[in-house]
Amino acid sequence: MCPVLQRAYVLQTDEQEVITFLLTTEIIPLCLRIMESGSELSKTVATFILQKILLDDSGLSYICQTYDRFSHVAMILVSSAL
Repeated sequence: MCPVLQRAYVLQTDEQEVITFLLTTEIIPLCLRIMESGSELSKTVATFILQKILLDDSGLSYICQTYDRFSHVAMILVSSAL
């Protein structure tokens, strides 16, 4: 199983400690790259992971910590919505 699918499976538990762990990894840049150029299934999984992170208070806070991080996430979300 690919690493992104493994992380998506773990995220189905909605546990705070899972989000906290993922924020210590490179999951956000990986998800953003996949959302730009992955297969449809990979894009769906990456979007699911990013959604779970954004719905968590600590995840949203992490993404909003710097302008660069926030703007990169916003740009990818806008381009995937079009």
